[in-house]
Amino acid sequence: MAEQRGVERTLRGLADAIRTDVAAPAPSGVRVQGDHRRRVRRASTALVAAASSLAIVFCGAYLARGGALPFTSAAATPTPSTSAAATPTRSATGSSPRPTHSVGPWPVAPAVDPIARVDWSEATILLPAHPGCLSGDVRFRGRLAGDRPRVALDTDRIEYGDLTGDGRPEAVLGGACLASNEDSGDGQGQLLVVTRVGDRLVALGWVGPRGGLYPGFWVRDRALYADVHPMYADWRYRLGRIAAYRWRGSAFASVDVDAVLLPLTAATGPGPEVDLRPVADAMGCPAATLQFGPDGTVDAAGARWDLQQPAAPDDLVHWVDLGGTGHRSLLTAITCDRPTGAPANWVTAAVVLQRAGDGYRALDAVRPPDRMQLARWAYARGILTLSGAPIDGGLVLDQAYTWNGSYFQR
Repeated sequence: MAEQRGVERTLRGLADAIRTDVAAPAPSGVRVQGDHRRRVRRASTALVAAASSLAIVFCGAYLARGGALPFTSAAATPTPSTSAAATPTRSATGSSPRPTHSVGPWPVAPAVDPIARVDWSEATILLPAHPGCLSGDVRFRGRLAGDRPRVALDTDRIEYGDLTGDGRPEAVLGGACLASNEDSGDGQGQLLVVTRVGDRLVALGWVGPRGGLYPGFWVRDRALYADVHPMYADWRYRLGRIAAYRWRGSAFASVDVDAVLLPLTAATGPGPEVDLRPVADAMGCPAATLQFGPDGTVDAAGARWDLQQPAAPDDLVHWVDLGGTGHRSLLTAITCDRPTGAPANWVTAAVVLQRAGDGYRALDAVRPPDRMQLARWAYARGILTLSGAPIDGGLVLDQAYTWNGSYFQR
């Protein structure tokens, strides 16, 4: 136990080092030339890829020593960082800060079904047959079960909802099937749906593309929605595209929800219309309504716009519930870059989009302080945390913003 605690402390220190000690390159160092269109690649790609790669190595080493798989929970409520100045949100033109409003507690549904009170770290689950995975009654100790093969569960983030239509909720957890103690679970991620049959926990099945990253998933109207991103394999993911599944009595079947949860890019031709005029001041960009091409770029209003599409592996959440109502808005990063190419002429902001007709209208935009570039973000329960890196290199700093019903405030 002492050795395990020591490993846990080491891993936490390494995770903190990834967050705080990665220096982002200057803007000129992250610009590359495309074959016929100039494309800007931000520090987010490098930082996310570096952090994910290091996490894979650390997970493998940890499992080799018999520890629990240290999943990263996208739903864990972030706390505001004390390393960055707590300045109010300002517009890009230097106008007065927006007023700060009081924010009520995040609504939490009562746990009325016994499945919501299960201690998943000590649960026994009847698992179905699955290639390369354990099956039958499997007892978990911590987050792991078995030896060769093993099963790992993410017990930090669990969603509940009725998927079978019997009026009782199922539990949905992230998980992975591991070949052995030495297997990190790299590229094995899926979702596991568990129901209650009397006093037993029975898994209905593994759901979603195997090998995906699942930064967000939820249950609504008897359907399971997953914001799933490719880890290595390319399944033609488009930013904002959601995988959805319904229970058909004996298995889950995929359903198309593109018409409701609309991707920001199309497979060919221009994507849906995106109205960024309401947040032009906050972004520090020209007022524009535009449509991104399949490559995530478009020229409009005298600027080059770049939709920061995920680079595998990417664990950034894109569909967010702003007020705890179950309604999802689309969170992404958008860059505007004026043609001169000078570093001061481009800016990247985290933008929240709401469906409007056949396209989207921006609700709010938040960007790091001046002379800092957006490295990544996290979102949970109304709190958006931006990680910013100085454009001249330096420590990555976090700032947390709370949704007040109209916009994100400091």
